Amino acid sequence: MGVSRSVRTTALLVGVAAILPLGAARARERIVAFDVPAEPIGMALLDFAVQARISISTTGADGCRRARASLRGRFDVAEGLRRLLSGTGCTFRFAGPDEVIVLPEPAPAPRPAQRPPPAPPPSEPPPQVAGVAELVVTAGRREGLLAQAPYAISTATGSDLADNGLPDLGDLQPLVSGVSMTDLGPGRDKIFIRGLSDSALTGRTQSTVGLYLDGSRVTYDAPDPDLALVDVDHVEVLRGPQGALYGAGAIGGLVNVITRKPNLDRYEADMTGSASATAGGGPSASMEGMANVPLVPGRLGVRVAAYDERQGGYIDDPALGLKNVNGVRRRGGRAAAQWRPASDWTLTARVVRQWLNSDDTHYAEPAVGAYARDNLLREPHDNDFLQAGLDLEGRPSWGTVRVTSSLLHHRYDSVYDASAALPEFVAGAGAAPSPFTDADTAEILVDEATVASPETGPVRWLAGVFQSVGDNDLATRLDAPLGSGGAPVPVYREQRYDLVREYAGFGQISFAPTPRVMLTAGGRWFRTSVKTSSRIEAFPGGRAAFTGKTAASGFAPQLVARYVASDDTTFYLQASEGYRAPGFNSAGPPGQRFAADPASPGPQRRFGPDELWDYEAGIRTALFGGAARLRTAVFYMTWKGVQSDQLLADGLIFTANVGDGRDLGWEIEAEAAPTPELTLKANATVAEPELVHPYAGFLSRPDNGLPGAPRFTAGAMATYQRPLSAWARMRLQARYTYVGGSHLTLDATTSPEMGDYAYAEMSAALATDRWVLTAFVKSPVGGAGDTFSYGDPFSFHTTAQSTPLRPLTVGLSLGVHIR
Repeated sequence: MGVSRSVRTTALLVGVAAILPLGAARARERIVAFDVPAEPIGMALLDFAVQARISISTTGADGCRRARASLRGRFDVAEGLRRLLSGTGCTFRFAGPDEVIVLPEPAPAPRPAQRPPPAPPPSEPPPQVAGVAELVVTAGRREGLLAQAPYAISTATGSDLADNGLPDLGDLQPLVSGVSMTDLGPGRDKIFIRGLSDSALTGRTQSTVGLYLDGSRVTYDAPDPDLALVDVDHVEVLRGPQGALYGAGAIGGLVNVITRKPNLDRYEADMTGSASATAGGGPSASMEGMANVPLVPGRLGVRVAAYDERQGGYIDDPALGLKNVNGVRRRGGRAAAQWRPASDWTLTARVVRQWLNSDDTHYAEPAVGAYARDNLLREPHDNDFLQAGLDLEGRPSWGTVRVTSSLLHHRYDSVYDASAALPEFVAGAGAAPSPFTDADTAEILVDEATVASPETGPVRWLAGVFQSVGDNDLATRLDAPLGSGGAPVPVYREQRYDLVREYAGFGQISFAPTPRVMLTAGGRWFRTSVKTSSRIEAFPGGRAAFTGKTAASGFAPQLVARYVASDDTTFYLQASEGYRAPGFNSAGPPGQRFAADPASPGPQRRFGPDELWDYEAGIRTALFGGAARLRTAVFYMTWKGVQSDQLLADGLIFTANVGDGRDLGWEIEAEAAPTPELTLKANATVAEPELVHPYAGFLSRPDNGLPGAPRFTAGAMATYQRPLSAWARMRLQARYTYVGGSHLTLDATTSPEMGDYAYAEMSAALATDRWVLTAFVKSPVGGAGDTFSYGDPFSFHTTAQSTPLRPLTVGLSLGVHIR
């Protein structure tokens, strides 16, 4: 199977985990090993903020002399800033415990005629108020302070995610607004943002949310691989279509996982183990570890992380005489090596590997029990993920250069109990144990190069080129006991191959007519092509074959206006477009008919591209002297030619352009630190995603709500921490998530309701500089609620299905840190 060069890169929002580790000192007192290469002062300040884990407002940096600055050595933050800014004409002041404002040095006072009286001794600085730390991000591939980013961006730090066992992207929901997921099972889910859901099913459509790991694309049309977020610095969420800078797909937004990079100056290691018990279910346990080794101090280092987890099942199958059938094992690791040949260049090689094996699906049949179902067969799932990449980054005097290449190998296999659907494939056959196997393998190779100007001055620019070549092998098979003596024979099988290519050039230019106003225009020219071949065989001798090619090209623009009212408040307006590529349907028995006219009922052979426009206005502001931060936005989206995965009567999946949609909504995120010990976070999203113009031949529900898209979601987290003695401290944390009601599908005939549930977690930790002991509780009031009214496509039309929350779970974890 041949492949060419590879998936995207240079992520979005490369930020800072600015929430300090438990019990960290105030920023000005903390000693940090700085390694800021010689570069323009604006970039040097951003690197300094990343390494010090503080917020730096660089608005005043435009007043600094155009000089290159560097810093290397161990200093407290205040001394490091003094050295970095020496000779630049700028100074700084602390606006909070972890917030710094850079501003021009005052002009020297005129020399007096005579010596003034001696100045009084400097007064003590005013007492510091509790503050909420801010992040440095590269929103839209451009570095800047999160408080002034003209996009709907949110972040979740690794420490926020990692309290209660091995975290994954499902743990984002109480931390950032508007993120929801299907719940088919680990390694099978889809992620949605702002209610932009095309379907709860996983077929040939490209994901509406782009998933990235350190700037490299993780999926194309595959489900979320459910990577464990081990040794992760933070996770960034960018809402709205990103076609201008990130290409096909990602019409709903992006999720980018930023891992911790090799530390070239310090040895460090971590190890954490956890164990938990679930009411009525099996036990769970996990182990994770990390080691960082500087091979050549300041020049070469490696960082390795590994993990192994077993999640106990909690669904029973009385028909098979089995209990807790839906156990999951997830194991894997990640390694990175970084070389710094010069102070302003780095070369990083990285590899990620994960194996995920589910013993069975985790839906239930309410007629059998809240946590039980009757199947004739087990339904295991495997999701194996491998990604390797090479990243080159340089910061010459005129800007930044990033060149990345990555190779993705992703295989995911599922087995479904298709016994009830056997009569749809074999006339006159009755229901009999019949497994349907779906094996999908994707290989994608991506190259990208980006150059950008410094983030100073009135004119700033970015330009890049991109290419991606991927192939996808799909093998499906239905076996039934129709042979001699009940031996299984294949009654349906398909072998399909897709070759997908994308080439693009993109750019962005920004102009600041005043220091507080920034106008940005950007766009991406693209060409995407798809070549498909399929061969189908059916019992007792039917055959069908198909070969086709299709392509789409165009230009995806983006317009942004930003007004920085003050160091604390930023307003923005944005209009942007996203798009997804066309493709072909092939699944179905040899007699399956495919319409050529999109207005005809039933599946079309070719489904067309879709495109989405987003118009939004937002504000970011700090309140009460930095003790609270608020982000809110209103948005309106138009979605033309919505691609949606649908089910045929026999349970096979096809993709259709079902109509035109829209989404109108409002979102808010707030974070506050009313005292130095207490941090509060809350978010909510209200949206009305709907299909406003169903295409002819598609019968939609009267309310036309998009599938699996709740109209209201909310989350909250409270963290309280304080020292208990000179060597120990405690932390208490509680999280809450609410997901509103929705319908599973768009169609009017089969559309069960689901959602309208709440989920909570609590934890208590005792920590020292060397270890952390945490006790946690999940679902403290039980697992009531249907998270997903779907599990098996072949019995879905005839049997009610639901997916309960994991029941009450209690556990302990112990982490050890070596520095």
